[in-house]
Amino acid sequence: MQLLGHLQNFFSCTSMVVHVEALGSHRIKVHSLLCQELHEVVNKVSKILPEIEAVRPGCSSGIGIEALCVLINELDKAKSVLHHCRVSSKLYLVLTGESILLRCKKSRSILEQCLNQIQNMVHVELASEIIEVLADIKRAKFSLDPSEEEAGKVLLQLLHEYATESDSIQEISSSAIQVASTRLHIRSTLAVSKEKTSIKKMLSKGGDSDSKKRKILLLFLDLLNKYGKQFT
Repeated sequence: MQLLGHLQNFFSCTSMVVHVEALGSHRIKVHSLLCQELHEVVNKVSKILPEIEAVRPGCSSGIGIEALCVLINELDKAKSVLHHCRVSSKLYLVLTGESILLRCKKSRSILEQCLNQIQNMVHVELASEIIEVLADIKRAKFSLDPSEEEAGKVLLQLLHEYATESDSIQEISSSAIQVASTRLHIRSTLAVSKEKTSIKKMLSKGGDSDSKKRKILLLFLDLLNKYGKQFT
């Protein structure tokens, strides 16, 4: 019965797998270098995934199946990060840069742990492939672009000023949004329009589940409406 349970977990896990698409970073709005590294990690792991699934590692103990399910789930989470950086607002992406950076590092760590477990439960040839992938994953360097990091700090300081109800908030707002927009190449009427559209899409999908996020997005939209024409 225990073995049957492990196999059921395996099939339920693999049935949810979304086939890996070409996750090229050419459409990444912000954090392109960060996402390129994550994209490479996802691709390398995904290439050996069918072989791992085929051998059903550790079926008798269930440990390998559990590791495989975690591996698959983490790949999906990593792909969600890449998708997030394609469709989200540039202003919001740089504001949350540190959390995205930590998310990328966490994905690498979890994928590493799972592959380390699995490589001890498969045949020698596949174990060698996994070892090569592990070496590639360890070489991945995740870091934020300095100009995007600066834009994030400017926006974070702006939010702090709003929280403290500074008397010079209008002047600070105008300056901050211009600095951030310059760093993020939001310098044309079309670019401003695209950024506003991205914010509106995030607002429509977010609902009221995260009031803090919603307030921030509404603030960015308001600032773009107020000052967008000044720096285009």
